[in-house]
Amino acid sequence: MAIFLSNEDVQEILTMDLCIEAVEKAYNELGLGRAWNNPRLHTYGLNKRGATHFLKIFAGTVPELGYSALRIGSTLESEKIAYGSRREIGDRHLGWLLVFSVENGDLAAIIEDRYLQKMRVGAMTGIGAKYLARQDAESVGILGSGTQAGPQLMALCAVRGI
Repeated sequence: MAIFLSNEDVQEILTMDLCIEAVEKAYNELGLGRAWNNPRLHTYGLNKRGATHFLKIFAGTVPELGYSALRIGSTLESEKIAYGSRREIGDRHLGWLLVFSVENGDLAAIIEDRYLQKMRVGAMTGIGAKYLARQDAESVGILGSGTQAGPQLMALCAVRGI
């Protein structure tokens, strides 16, 4: 029986250290030719109100970790021009990660992906810094303060004395 994890559940149990460890293992396996991912599939179009709907599909397998995953994201974005500049008037994202066992093919988990996605992207930054940043780095500069900024900083702090 598959387990269901909401964004809140993921936030409760997923640490940046754990995320960095898993993402680094997956990329190592990919580099060794023992993991696979397909090109992303992005489909988009306008709805009747003029908003753009994006459907994004990602898939990959890391046998060493025991799982394959299919990520599906549905995003609705709309904007208007006011006083000569663009303004967001709506943004909705719904994403799910379906996790399957490579041992028996069973659906192991259905995971809401908003928090997980931010942590995964942050972990990639942390892995890059782990291998590329000076060992004695004590400070960091981040341009922007969007939803990705927090996990980026968390990951950098996890791999350096920041």
